[in-house]
Amino acid sequence: MVFMAPISPNQNKEVFKNIETDFDSNGRPRHEKKENTLLPKILSVLAAFALWLYVFQAVEEERVFKEIPITVENFNTNLGLDVVSGYESTVDVTITGTKSILNDITSKDIKATVDLSDVTERGTYVKDLNIDVPTAVKVTDKSATQLKISVDKTIEKQIELTPVLSYNIQYPYELGEPVLSADTVTLKGPETDINAVARATLQLNVGSIRNAVSSNAEVTLYDSNNYEIQSKYIVITPSEVQIDVPVYKTVLYGIQPDLVIDKDRFEYTVTPSALYLKGLVNDVDAVSALKTQRAWIDAAGDYELTLALPENVQAFSTYTAEEGTAVSKVTLTVTAKPQPEVTQNPSDAANG
Repeated sequence: MVFMAPISPNQNKEVFKNIETDFDSNGRPRHEKKENTLLPKILSVLAAFALWLYVFQAVEEERVFKEIPITVENFNTNLGLDVVSGYESTVDVTITGTKSILNDITSKDIKATVDLSDVTERGTYVKDLNIDVPTAVKVTDKSATQLKISVDKTIEKQIELTPVLSYNIQYPYELGEPVLSADTVTLKGPETDINAVARATLQLNVGSIRNAVSSNAEVTLYDSNNYEIQSKYIVITPSEVQIDVPVYKTVLYGIQPDLVIDKDRFEYTVTPSALYLKGLVNDVDAVSALKTQRAWIDAAGDYELTLALPENVQAFSTYTAEEGTAVSKVTLTVTAKPQPEVTQNPSDAANG
């Protein structure tokens, strides 16, 4: 038989205090609660990681690679022919694979080609499109299955340029002859397309003009029926040409001779008395008066005076400045003025 010593009231309080400390309100040990909540958390993390690993490694998905360039293969360049259309085409390719593999694939890993080994003469061909991708993935879709190409002989041709201007001009202005930075262009491309070109033009709409025009214009090609040729396989060099269009101005000026003369003794006239000055707008606008070279006059008579014309400005007897109407000298006619008679004083006559 075991006898237990009696517990004092103070000891009893300490015992129950320890019991309350070691157990929660539901009677479960506190250390057991911590162990039971940590383990499920660890297991959940491991399960999530395993699921992610499975999805990443095993589940397949699709990815689209856009504008993969198409290249031609096995084309015999010794035949004097070229692929003149279709070579610049692209295709969109959809491939399927696991996410881990797709993440390592770029557009450079996808090859789109057509085989031209059986093409030996000019013409238009429709060829099957071949798509090569890494072995770990497969092609599930593509935006095109075939490629249409044209084969022809490539030639070069030089053709003269013709400026075509649209403008509105009024008196006293006149459009001059356009000056081009290049008088001809070189055309390179399919022989069929090049031979269809009848003329090359530079079209420029300058509207209402009162001064010189300088602008760039694109080269436009036309066939013999005056239809525009828009072949994207013709290379034009240069494709853009600068046009400088001079604008002239014609103004009537009265002639002001530069004379050293005794105006009390002589009077004069100028023939012609007025002339038309023609030149570039800015040059004519800079003229304030039409003068002659300076001349010393001390006797009556006819004198030929040279006009003092600014550089790049000419004088004409007509507004239209027709050939043969240019004037560089004028005639000065000098006459003596009548002198008043001297009346003799009677006293002077008596003394005489």
